[in-house]
Amino acid sequence: MNAIEDIVNLYRAAGRPIWSNRRFKISVNYCESVHDLISKLYDSSITILDEVVFDGKLYCIGESDEIPTTWSHVELTCIPPSRSENKFYSNVDDLLSTDSVKKGTLPNSYYLVDIDYYSNDNKKPDEILKLEGLCIFINQLSTLAHYHDSRDSDDSYKLVFINNNDNGKSTSAILNIELIKDLIYVENADYSILEYFNNPQSKSTPHYHEKIGIFRNTIVEFVCENKVSFQDLVKNWSDFNKLYQDNLATYLNNFSFHKARKEVAEAETNFAEKLSKITSDIAGKILSIPISMAAAIAILKLSDIKEISLAVISIIITSIFIHFILLNQYKQLNRVIHAKDLVFRPFENDEKTYPSELLNDVLEALTNLNKNQKFAKTTLEWLIFITWIPSAISVILLLDFIMR
Repeated sequence: MNAIEDIVNLYRAAGRPIWSNRRFKISVNYCESVHDLISKLYDSSITILDEVVFDGKLYCIGESDEIPTTWSHVELTCIPPSRSENKFYSNVDDLLSTDSVKKGTLPNSYYLVDIDYYSNDNKKPDEILKLEGLCIFINQLSTLAHYHDSRDSDDSYKLVFINNNDNGKSTSAILNIELIKDLIYVENADYSILEYFNNPQSKSTPHYHEKIGIFRNTIVEFVCENKVSFQDLVKNWSDFNKLYQDNLATYLNNFSFHKARKEVAEAETNFAEKLSKITSDIAGKILSIPISMAAAIAILKLSDIKEISLAVISIIITSIFIHFILLNQYKQLNRVIHAKDLVFRPFENDEKTYPSELLNDVLEALTNLNKNQKFAKTTLEWLIFITWIPSAISVILLLDFIMR
């Protein structure tokens, strides 16, 4: 039995007196168990008892005063050791401030005054069970960090995660382990992924090392993009876990989640620009259509068959010229559509394997491109039709002139 446990038993035997300034005073009548506890603590190598008074007589520790074997009443001050983390704590908040708990380890022997709990008690309060769960979380998370930083003079403990980007640069996320009582009461948090990574048998499962890499990169992404602290990470673990599962799912399909989204966005922008370019390229050329239309109507003012014939031939040549220009644009449009289908076909074929967010991005991009594609195609088809209207009008007018 250690000194802390003896002090706890004495504290309880005295009816849990007021705990103040990291000490307590007792005033009790004789009983054998209390006598034995006082004897042990009185003879301790460190000063634990002070102002010991048996039946009105002051006994000075360290001056060879032996405590009486029999007595009726005792008053004393007990000062539990406080140099180590095995000590009395006023409450859970007091315990959370210790270095060992920040690193995911509870002290071997401790007592919480406010809830009357000693670490060797058989029955653990719900608060302690949750605290132990938080310590397991910290301990398991720390095994996955690239570095542990506890060099600062402020007794802080930091976990460092690093993401080495494709461009050769690295991004790091630093989690400063600062514990508050609220973290104990986070509900419905699924920490199974941490249990998986810390299970030695998991090392033989497929993609184990890749999953750890994705987990670390997701920590960096989640912390840096959302500017969250360790406390925020614990409170929003379900959001982090969802992001990790999304990244893992896309990796298993040879995609990184955000890389795939970026590729979809770039493809959508690229093909939208090409479709827009096709329609804008013909804007200047189709101005000849209304000019041809005006020329066809102007035939009505001509009275010479040669002039009319020459005008009709000119209008037909113009229509042929515009027709081939539009036909070339139409073929170019089909090539763009074919290229778009080639790029998006893998996304469509594997759409059932994608996370819903990525799938929605793909479907939205395809919907927008299909609308632009349909508009461009319809526009070209109508322009090809319209380009022959001046020729048709001019031929009709020529035939009408001949028949007259």
